Amino acid sequence: MAMPSLINTSLFALEKSVRASVVLGLVGAGGIGAELATAMEMFRFDQAATIILLVFLLVLSVEKLSSHARVALLKKRR
Repeated sequence: MAMPSLINTSLFALEKSVRASVVLGLVGAGGIGAELATAMEMFRFDQAATIILLVFLLVLSVEKLSSHARVALLKKRR
């Protein structure tokens, strides 16, 4: 019974880390956000949009993977 929660929590931690790296990078700590900030400062809005889109897709993918894994594990337990 603990496995679905473990998987969900692990994937949520990954998602949270990605979002945190973007925010921290925007304030000067490096990471994905630093690339985004640099692209925006250099008026490379095509690169900035690509970075934002990729982060969004990564978060969405982790959410879908988490949901799918949880449903599969719950069905397997029945």
